[in-house]
Amino acid sequence: MLVTIPWGYNPALDRYLQSRECLFTELRYMRRVSRKNKWEETDAGACADAKYGEPFPFGNVIVFGYLTSQAPMADP
Repeated sequence: MLVTIPWGYNPALDRYLQSRECLFTELRYMRRVSRKNKWEETDAGACADAKYGEPFPFGNVIVFGYLTSQAPMADP
């Protein structure tokens, strides 16, 4: 499963993503770096101070949460 989350929009969710309780298998981060909508992959540390809506409108950091499982899918 892949989930995208705008960093800074929900402080409680941001704290959860930083906690050891986070259930995602992997987290990746993309940060908007220009008004022309250019994005760069970054790490969690570089995103800590990011704010939703600043300096560009809407999300300036998007977190990609990956959840994988080795369990077989149930038969329908």
